[in-house]
Amino acid sequence: MLDINLCLIFIFFVFIVTFSFIFRIIAQNIKMKISNKLLKNIMKIKKINGFHITMKGDPSVGIANREWKLEGEFYFDNETELQIFKNNLKLTFEEYCGEISTIDTFEEYQTKINSK
Repeated sequence: MLDINLCLIFIFFVFIVTFSFIFRIIAQNIKMKISNKLLKNIMKIKKINGFHITMKGDPSVGIANREWKLEGEFYFDNETELQIFKNNLKLTFEEYCGEISTIDTFEEYQTKINSK
């Protein structure tokens, strides 16, 4: 009788250890899938270091070209979100400064300079 009880206890112990091991593997796989999904979404985020804003002047009447730099880190989920922000930024500047010619990200502006 004692041997049967010890055998049952041993089987129960093996079952608990095996279940614990399997549970850890499943939890790690779930955690890894979530981490991979999060990494993929983070990689899609577009980082912009700032914006270069220009307003064409009229030298014939003494108005020089104006340039502003809006510096800082900006993050956008996609290109559409970036364009909406640029449009709103343009409207804001036009409200106070007059007609804005271009709003480029620092990266776009640098590409324009390099291509000249």
